[in-house]
Amino acid sequence: MDATNKNAPPPRSLLQKILIRSWEYRYPRLFWGLRCAGGVVLLALGLLLLSYSSWWGLLLLAGGAGAFLGGYRIYQITRSQPAA
Repeated sequence: MDATNKNAPPPRSLLQKILIRSWEYRYPRLFWGLRCAGGVVLLALGLLLLSYSSWWGLLLLAGGAGAFLGGYRIYQITRSQPAA
């Protein structure tokens, strides 16, 4: 029987493995900010394209949502871990 380690982080889902690279956990505030800035740019471009009746705007909106989701998850995981 394996002993459980309460300090171990929970396993990452497949979506988290795709959206968040392992090296992004080293500097979470930097990458959280970069992802939020990128998400704002993608959302703005997506809305601009949608206003011109281009369906490509939907892809940019989905990319912006993915950037926000990844940034929020990085922030959430690093906040829950105790400081060493």
